[in-house]
Amino acid sequence: MTNAWSINNSGTIVGTYVDSAGVNHGFTLAGTTYTTFDAPNGALLTEFLGVNSAATPVMVGIYVDSAGVQHGFALKNGTFQDITVPGAVLTASDRINNSGVIVGLHGTNVFGPYSGYQRKAKNFTNINFPSATETRCRGINNAGIIVGRYTDSAGVIHGMMIAP
Repeated sequence: MTNAWSINNSGTIVGTYVDSAGVNHGFTLAGTTYTTFDAPNGALLTEFLGVNSAATPVMVGIYVDSAGVQHGFALKNGTFQDITVPGAVLTASDRINNSGVIVGLHGTNVFGPYSGYQRKAKNFTNINFPSATETRCRGINNAGIIVGRYTDSAGVIHGMMIAP
């Protein structure tokens, strides 16, 4: 199984594939160059979810560490950076814009409910849609507009857009 999750303006595609042993690996496809990536320290799963169009593209995604904990991460020029929201048991880094602002979701329980977040200059801001029981930030553009979804008190899921 292969999932292509994002593409930047240069045509670089990022995603994940599952090997014959059932392990998820991240991948990039830039032109005809296909590269796989596994998070360090014995990660059990790695997925790229987003890539920006900066001069030096940055990829973001999720990995599950050897203890089974899910974290977000960023990868720039081969340098790996863990992105875990302070106090979270689960973090996902879904998308990144050209300014390096990352959005995703986090939770104090692996089963939710989740809150959205924005990470700008290493500072995290929680994002919770008004009156929602859960918020998931799934995308951000270069103007800083965030999109995603929220769940209302009746359990109905809605799309959302938050402008800066």
